[in-house]
Amino acid sequence: MEIPIYTSNIEGLELIETFLWEPEHGAPDIDLHLERMCKSAGKLKFEFESSKIREKIHKINSENRLRCRLTLTSDGKFNLTTAVLQPNPKKWIIGLSNSVLSSADPWLLHKSSNRELYDTERAKLPDGLDELIYLNERKEVCEGTITNIFV
Repeated sequence: MEIPIYTSNIEGLELIETFLWEPEHGAPDIDLHLERMCKSAGKLKFEFESSKIREKIHKINSENRLRCRLTLTSDGKFNLTTAVLQPNPKKWIIGLSNSVLSSADPWLLHKSSNRELYDTERAKLPDGLDELIYLNERKEVCEGTITNIFV
């Protein structure tokens, strides 16, 4: 039986990867990011051709560390934007979201523009909080509104 998200076409859905680019090293983790995008593209039936994406990333030229955002549409068109990477604050004040994620939610496997929950809660972030962290029904840490969690 197919999982419904893999057979439906969500208007305007994009796959997203955000990654670091450095003057000395380029995009050191790009293989991992493109591998994840490729897997998601396959599951969601998006066209995906990494060679043109790699070519565009290879042409990035900057004296600064950059935050790169790659988006991919279902027809295989991609967009790459860059911005100077600002230093992270020395500490973040985080809170736990009251929303509980389902470990069975297939969207947790894909970085995409399907972000309504995250964007809504981020917009209502109380003063003094930098980030909200989500737990699933088993009380396992999943992710933040704009962050991945590494333990």
